[in-house]
Amino acid sequence: MKNTLKTVSMLSIFYFKQVWKELPFIIIVICGLALQVAYTIIARGAYEAFVYPTTYEILRVIRRFQPAILVLMALYTGELFSRERIIKISPLMDVLPYKGGIRLLSQIIAMVSVLGSVLLLMMVTGIGTQFGLGYDHIDFGQYLFTLFTELLFNGSFIVILTFFIHVLVNHKFLGHALGILLIIAQGYLAVWGLEHKLYQYAKQSLGPYSDLIGYQGNSLQSFFYYSIYWLGIGLILIQLTKLFTIRGIETGLKNRIKLASSRFRGSVVVYVISGFILFIAWTLHI
Repeated sequence: MKNTLKTVSMLSIFYFKQVWKELPFIIIVICGLALQVAYTIIARGAYEAFVYPTTYEILRVIRRFQPAILVLMALYTGELFSRERIIKISPLMDVLPYKGGIRLLSQIIAMVSVLGSVLLLMMVTGIGTQFGLGYDHIDFGQYLFTLFTELLFNGSFIVILTFFIHVLVNHKFLGHALGILLIIAQGYLAVWGLEHKLYQYAKQSLGPYSDLIGYQGNSLQSFFYYSIYWLGIGLILIQLTKLFTIRGIETGLKNRIKLASSRFRGSVVVYVISGFILFIAWTLHI
């Protein structure tokens, strides 16, 4: 157990550094932070009355960038998944003395950590913008609570879904296209009559906030309620990704299905059943 945790930790740090060493990723993040500042300044004069750059107003600006953040996570999750095969070191990685699930778990942790670091940068940028505009009533708790629940949860679910897509299609650009298409499609669910939260994968919200009464109604309860529901789905997706993960040169669908069947035992069965229990229990309760 100790060796497993050490391996996961080392691999997670390795994959985390790989993403942050990508110059395009760094440029995109810097441009995003600059746009966040610009949008905050512009939004102050967007109404007839002067708008103070309160913490909630800054978070509302950050929320507008959520689709872009999800697309960025989807793209670099796919890049991280595909990199070893592109540079032709996957056969070497496949024969290393650890289970395939260890590498997958490490990559998920790394990408969630990347997401967390981006959100932290957005928080620091937001606080700096507030100070720069002469507003010093900073609500650090609200920053941490909103960014590291709503946005982190949604982004984490996208990371899990993206790994699942790339494992299934086993094609970098097709995986990118499907991941981005699903994120875009989320914005049109209501148009298609699928506005219920049961269909809102990676689109949970804490709801409106007021400085007087905080989050309104039962929005917090609803957020955590449906997040647990989607957590069950996420748990199943992780196990399915483990089952179909490619190791070695056997990439044919028939061989992968056969391999997945042989892997469906032990802890995988436990986690899949646990995920289904969460999913079914919350569905029936709803």
